[in-house]
Amino acid sequence: MDAPNPPRGPVARPYRWSFVGMGGLAMLLFLDLATADVAPWFVTLLFVVMWLVLFAIACAWFMRRPARVPLLPLVGFVVWLPTIVLGVHDLGWG
Repeated sequence: MDAPNPPRGPVARPYRWSFVGMGGLAMLLFLDLATADVAPWFVTLLFVVMWLVLFAIACAWFMRRPARVPLLPLVGFVVWLPTIVLGVHDLGWG
């Protein structure tokens, strides 16, 4: 006699976008921390606080809204890039 198949858990494939987004947030953290070489300390602090907020949202959305998690590092990058460019160009950072 064949043994009954064990019950299968949830399929992990729908959550791959959550992992992509978390990887993007990890890369964004390196950008935020590298800002300390260019920008004043309070700008780096604000970027890290923004990253913590984005990370908290990503953790909340990890299972419920996996397709939206990759948008969070994009939001962080869209805030980071013009801030650094304008700060270096107009405010004399770096």
